[in-house]
Amino acid sequence: MSLSTADIQWLRGETGVGMMDAKKALEATNGDREAAVEALRKSGAKVAAAKSTRTVKDGAVGIAISADRRQAAMVALACETDFVARTPDFQALVNELAVTLLHLSVGQPDITLEQFLVAPAATGTVTDLVNAALAKMGENMQVTGIATITGEQIGDYIHSNHKLGAVVAMTKSNDDLAHDLAMHVAAMNPLYRVPADVPADVLAKEEEVYRAQLKADGKPEAMWGKILPGKVAKFYSEVCLVKQPFVKDDKQRVEQVIGPAEITGFRRLAV
Repeated sequence: MSLSTADIQWLRGETGVGMMDAKKALEATNGDREAAVEALRKSGAKVAAAKSTRTVKDGAVGIAISADRRQAAMVALACETDFVARTPDFQALVNELAVTLLHLSVGQPDITLEQFLVAPAATGTVTDLVNAALAKMGENMQVTGIATITGEQIGDYIHSNHKLGAVVAMTKSNDDLAHDLAMHVAAMNPLYRVPADVPADVLAKEEEVYRAQLKADGKPEAMWGKILPGKVAKFYSEVCLVKQPFVKDDKQRVEQVIGPAEITGFRRLAV
């Protein structure tokens, strides 16, 4: 049958496949555009299944923020090589996934990764979108993490290699401070926001370790009560965001840098 260039170009635009793949799909479906899209989507799923055992050790993080900067979404998409991770097509896909997550999270703020993967996207589901890109770029791809956050003001940061990103929610802040705090979160990887957020069992285990260390060092048990608070404070300075030395000025703690502002939440993703 005779296929028009317009049909082939349309199918390539819809699916991102190469010219020969688009032509073959149209020939197999007697020129039916929609049937060809569906056939290529199924083919993408088959390719994804064949490549799903390949190790994904590279990738990128994408961030999308609402116009009022009160909501943000992050997606980590892994692939096999840095070569693919740096391509415009891969970067565009990561950003598209982040925008999709942002829109979905408006009505579903606690959306899980499993729910996101089966959620509707521009073409089919999010998984269909990734599989179509997989078929086009020839590497295994997996969404390895998602994160959403809301707040009075959002700050965001993506490392220059696009493999690490962070967002923070703040009150009484400004754009520069919010950005700097997001950069700090990316660099310092805090586990908790404030000491009160540290689970009691985690703190108890730390204190148990400290007591064992003091005993091994031969410190009199009567002195432990004076030494333990200092060790706990050091622990907080390592894992609690507000107690950490600020990444841009380690002579100040984050809580000193932010002044009257407050950090209400943070998220961090890496590939």
